[in-house]
Amino acid sequence: MPNGGPEVGAVESGVPAPNPPSPAVSRDWWAYAGMLVVAVAAAWISFSALTGLARMAHIWPPYLLPVAIDAYAVTSTRIWLTGTGPARAWARLNSFAAIGISIAGNAAYHGLASAGITRLPWQLAAGVAAVAPLTLWLVAHLHSLLTRKQLPAPVPVPAVPPTREAGAGTPTGTSTGTSTRERMKAHALAELAAGRAITGGQLDREFGTRDYGRKVLAEIRADSNGHAAVVSG
Repeated sequence: MPNGGPEVGAVESGVPAPNPPSPAVSRDWWAYAGMLVVAVAAAWISFSALTGLARMAHIWPPYLLPVAIDAYAVTSTRIWLTGTGPARAWARLNSFAAIGISIAGNAAYHGLASAGITRLPWQLAAGVAAVAPLTLWLVAHLHSLLTRKQLPAPVPVPAVPPTREAGAGTPTGTSTGTSTRERMKAHALAELAAGRAITGGQLDREFGTRDYGRKVLAEIRADSNGHAAVVSG
């Protein structure tokens, strides 16, 4: 930066100045380690409780029950927090449902084990066994929402005002015929100034109008008090 002035060499040469480096993101590895320890401990405790509940319900292999419940709870929570579209709302509902089922299963196992019950009555066994097919249906529906193609939003098309039909003394494609009338009038005056006669039919053919040239010529006659050499046909 010579003479204390601003550095403009990069701008004058047409080369953009490099972007400043982004600040480094600091990571608290102790916090990550603590979360990992908590997650492993909670998963192991829940796994052992739901496995014991599956054994009481005679589900084999019993360790697949906690996998079906807790793994789906983690998966649906992840999609809820990071996903988009209709899958996100469905994943949010499934996340709360899976966590609720896991909590209920853990509480039921420890309560039954403390009461000395080692075998569930058939009603409770049927309810526990229904968790697996229910989870399968939920995950299949979530998968269909994730893989569904999102159609782009329709682009609004501006409304086009209707045009009047040709004829009725109005030029085709215009609502009032004002601009076309002025151009027709200027063309007719130029022809007359050159000493050439002009007819209404010639004007209609020249400008694509129908039965409008006569009106233009009538205006010219009125403006010139009938001295213009025009032919009305």
